[in-house]
Amino acid sequence: MNDQIQKKNCESKSDVNDQSDGKAREKELRDMISAIGHELRQPLNSISLIGQSVSRDIDRDRLDLKDLKESMRTIVTQANRMSEIIDRLRLIIKKEDKNS
Repeated sequence: MNDQIQKKNCESKSDVNDQSDGKAREKELRDMISAIGHELRQPLNSISLIGQSVSRDIDRDRLDLKDLKESMRTIVTQANRMSEIIDRLRLIIKKEDKNS
């Protein structure tokens, strides 16, 4: 009888630990998604602002090729930054898949 009670207590503790681990994992995942969103939003905002500025300059016939070239460099830099973030995420996912 005592063995059965101890077994049920161990199972209950295991269930509680599994639930705690699951909640902790969910929080980690939410935090990671939030950080990823922030990291991707910054270069996207930069690209959007540059596009709006270049478009405005075109509309006002004030497009300077030197400025346009610099704007394009910045867009490429920001796009490369997003690509690097995505590559790092893929590496993390691959590592977790191997560990599972």
